[in-house]
Amino acid sequence: MRTRCDAGLMQAMTADRGLALIEAGREEEAILLLRDALTHAPDDARLRQVLGLALRAAERCGEAAEAMARAARLAPTDRRIAQGLAQCRLEAGLEATPAFAAALRLGPDDLAIAQGAIAAIAAEQGPGPALEALEPWLARFPDWLAGHWLASRLGAAAGSDAPVDHSIAAELARRPEARHLWQHRLFTLMHSRHWSEAAAVVREARARFPADLAFAWDEAAIATELGEVARAEALYAALGPLPDLGHAIFRCRHWLRQGRPELVAALHGHLPSPAGTEALYPYFSIAWRLLGDPRSAWLEAPALVGIYDLEDELPPLGELAETLRGLHNQVRQPLDQSVRQGTQTDGHLLLRADPRVQALRSVLAEAVARHVAALPPRDPAHPLLRHRRDAPVRFAGSWSVRLTAGGHHENHVHPEGWFSSALYVALPEAMGGDGKAGWLTLGAPQESLGLDLAPLDMVEPMPGRLVLFPSTMWHGTVPFTDGERLTVAFDVKMPPA
Repeated sequence: MRTRCDAGLMQAMTADRGLALIEAGREEEAILLLRDALTHAPDDARLRQVLGLALRAAERCGEAAEAMARAARLAPTDRRIAQGLAQCRLEAGLEATPAFAAALRLGPDDLAIAQGAIAAIAAEQGPGPALEALEPWLARFPDWLAGHWLASRLGAAAGSDAPVDHSIAAELARRPEARHLWQHRLFTLMHSRHWSEAAAVVREARARFPADLAFAWDEAAIATELGEVARAEALYAALGPLPDLGHAIFRCRHWLRQGRPELVAALHGHLPSPAGTEALYPYFSIAWRLLGDPRSAWLEAPALVGIYDLEDELPPLGELAETLRGLHNQVRQPLDQSVRQGTQTDGHLLLRADPRVQALRSVLAEAVARHVAALPPRDPAHPLLRHRRDAPVRFAGSWSVRLTAGGHHENHVHPEGWFSSALYVALPEAMGGDGKAGWLTLGAPQESLGLDLAPLDMVEPMPGRLVLFPSTMWHGTVPFTDGERLTVAFDVKMPPA
């Protein structure tokens, strides 16, 4: 007869096995394993918790919240279970502030829980109240860098006129010797593309820390983005090998502004593989096009782009538009995204338990699966085609964008995804402007690079039309003059190679 100790050991081993399966991207196997184990041990809180984690990894956040709720009832003093319940409710689009309050009672100084609680307030009440809730946390934990960045993002979304770096700048004024605060202030200004302000801050940082190479690299990068090509070249000449991927990107941007695409192309030859370097491929694409290199067509073959008219398969577009509009509680465009003259929802849209959103997710996942099945053969040297095709479709992120008169997306890329997208939900009756106002452009680099490269393709928006394209491919939109352009967008998660 199995003893209670033996049973407890088996349950612990099963929970560990479930976590290992989740880590390996085999969450569906984990769900089956854990549900079977729970038929024998229905009151095991850890098995319930790991089941919740597996369901969350499978992007079934409504079910994950239910599993976490049962785990929380079984282990009411477990802080991580309480946090998991709150997070799953937030991601599922359910009321989450009470659950985060309960988690904070168990971990009153836990900044990860605090960050989730503030995100819940932003989702339920808007960015302004969330910013107010954040301020006492930053007063208590002035070194909470993620909190300072959150303050910048919430302030922008709420329409605040305060400088984007006001939170970290105020703390730096109190402690000017704190190097990490200088680093984070530069991070904030550079990621929000406030290049002139960043130039002033980096001069101060270099004067205070003259031997610090990180600030020297930042100064060169900022000069690059300000278009100070000669000064950037002099700064780069004094530095050694590229320290990391981020500065390799800035160096590529500098070479392109110099008119030296051959140096960008040469960098490709030094990469051991495309894994982990996807963010450089948008620049290789530009360089290869400028050089007439056939690798440009290899990288961005037309077969990698798909256009799917899904209106008959989607939930009624008018109802879907109504749902999406209710999620746009921001005042201004996001701080660090491509949106201009519009708003973008926060959080992972397709995780919401709302039936319309889940019906939408099902149609999109099927369309992605069809697109993946039609891709060219696997190619281990290609940043997209090197991946396996047998994994379930998962989404790295998803959101809605609502553009109004003059709205557009600046040309940009999403190198952390596999494929990116645009699904058109509502469009103006007449977009005005030229004949292609509001159209999606593919393959045209950022205007700030100063390159004369036309788009490789342009796609007309139509209600219910889904466009899929490589996440490393430059894309943007043409401004339109009037009305509302409401879209859903997502990045497909990279499967295993």
